[in-house]
Amino acid sequence: MKIGKTGEFGLINIINETLGAKDGTIIKGIGDDAAALKLENNNLLLLTTDMLIEGIHFDLSYCTPYNIGAKALAVNISDVAAMGGKPTFYLLSIALPEQTDRFFFENLIKGFHDISDRFGIRLIGGDTVASKDNIVINISLLGEVGREEMICRNGAQKGDKIFVTGTIGDSAAGLAILTDKPGPGDMDLKYHSLLAKHLTPTPRVDVANMIAEMKIANSMIDISDGMAIDLKRICDESMVRGRIWLEKIPLSNEYKMAKKEFAFNAEHPLTGGEDYELLFTAPDYRRDELFGISQNFDCPITEIGEICQGREVEIIGRDGKPVKPDRLGYEHFKV
Repeated sequence: MKIGKTGEFGLINIINETLGAKDGTIIKGIGDDAAALKLENNNLLLLTTDMLIEGIHFDLSYCTPYNIGAKALAVNISDVAAMGGKPTFYLLSIALPEQTDRFFFENLIKGFHDISDRFGIRLIGGDTVASKDNIVINISLLGEVGREEMICRNGAQKGDKIFVTGTIGDSAAGLAILTDKPGPGDMDLKYHSLLAKHLTPTPRVDVANMIAEMKIANSMIDISDGMAIDLKRICDESMVRGRIWLEKIPLSNEYKMAKKEFAFNAEHPLTGGEDYELLFTAPDYRRDELFGISQNFDCPITEIGEICQGREVEIIGRDGKPVKPDRLGYEHFKV
């Protein structure tokens, strides 16, 4: 059955039955002109929004509807986590061609449901419309953070060390494999973690919350458009220079193995993007506390550079000479 036969209110019913929730904080949820929430006075409300467009952010030739729904919500959760916040509620707006299959839609919603359930967040409203061609998904996510715990991009200080969680470049590698597809029959199994990093990233909420609660980081951002360009955003906001060393960037074993098999751009870890790892700066004397967090959550935390006086981003190659990539990362409207 096509969703055109189900109709807008039929689709809303599917969403409400799957994602609708009752919560003491939700005064008014799905079904009215706006949602109404009751928040604690001592916290700040965080609100982020992100749009995903078919052909730009995802491709149906290798993305399942479940992947699309899960990733759309996960990337918004990552934004809230990067400010030290806990995600709480979200609004979901979807534009779909009328010929979209209902089974596709139900699996798309299941992707949202599983991520919602995993991180304990609830849908409180949104919109559904018909589109002529492509699928468009927009999410507005709410979160909470203590007034003294919020971490912004503009707090980096001279002398801070630069850290990242996890490994970098895996998502870009996964995308390269998905779009190239010249590999062996067991490619999906062989490079499962690289594909998963791109298709269904996991935001580092627990690690970010602990860093925020312990007031360790002076600045933080999630790596969405590329590590170099996201570091530049911290440097621009903080009016400092960031210096990183290529040899210190943590790479996964699967990435190293795939790099030998596929023609990866050497700048992948710097500019690839969509890793949704945390990139943050912190004083050197907080290093032992970060090591404790790393062990507690089984999440690698690696020092890759330092904050210096000046501006921009400085990348030092393995030969000790500066590296100047053609671009620092992904930017919309820029060729």
